[in-house]
Amino acid sequence: MGIFDRFDSLIRTILDDDGTRTRESPPFADPDERLAWEELESYMRGEHQQGTTTSSTGRRSEMPASLRRDFRNLEVRVGAPFPEVQRNYKRLMAAFHPDRHSSDPVRLQTATEVTKKLNQSFQRIRAYYEGGA
Repeated sequence: MGIFDRFDSLIRTILDDDGTRTRESPPFADPDERLAWEELESYMRGEHQQGTTTSSTGRRSEMPASLRRDFRNLEVRVGAPFPEVQRNYKRLMAAFHPDRHSSDPVRLQTATEVTKKLNQSFQRIRAYYEGGA
């Protein structure tokens, strides 16, 4: 079954025989599929406004791409709790500290650049959690 056949099958399950949309949502065996369908329905009705969703902590669920990159730099998942971010920051700083690589000039240069990047990322994440972003 090709992609177009699957798409046709999906459309036919959503639409009645006469081509109009069914009144009720199709039955779903998977709760995630049902949730995705409800989100799509909400979006299509105009109830969803991009960028306004908040999490239970009151923070916006979407964060800037640069901040997402900072979380990746510190090797934690995006939106990780601050103590977890701090633990990983300290671990990475210990591993890449320039003093540990002082015998090799190339590794010293690399370690210096990495620690600078880690420091900048940590400062931005800390500012975000303190509400200064």
